[in-house]
Parts: sequence; C-alpha cells; structure tokens
Amino acid sequence: MSGAESVVRAHDTAPEWDEKTGQYYAQYKENGATYKIWLEEETSLEKKMNVINKQKVAGVAFWKLGFERPATWNMIKKELP
Repeated sequence: MSGAESVVRAHDTAPEWDEKTGQYYAQYKENGATYKIWLEEETSLEKKMNVINKQKVAGVAFWKLGFERPATWNMIKKELP
C-alpha cells in the first residue's frame, strides 16, 4: 500500500475512484507510455469484505504481512463475523 502511494506521490497524480471496480486508481504518463496503478486501501477492502460476508465465503487470503497500513486491520477486524 505505501509503495503504491509513493508511486502516486512521485508522479504528482491524484487517485480517482472507479465505481465499477470499487477501487481507487491513478495514472500518469512517462516516456510516451501511460501507466495505471490500482490502489488497495480500506474503502476498497471494506467493499470486498462486505461481499465476502454477504456470500458467506469460507475463507479469504491477503497479501504479504507488512504491506498494509494499520488502519487496514481495524477495518478487517470490524468486518469479520
């Protein structure tokens, strides 16, 4: 999460919310190419957790421990039954 946020800051771009995917993304141009980076954060994860709870999914997997912000765990704990 912080690595992706660093990329966004380094390229002086602002994240935009994509309603279709329920996730923020940012894009920038460099050396004639357009780059798009999808940003996982508490709002997008909460939407995913809501679907998990609604569908009664038996389990989920997350990314490498340490890539998240502390606020992420607060949201996950709140959403877990």
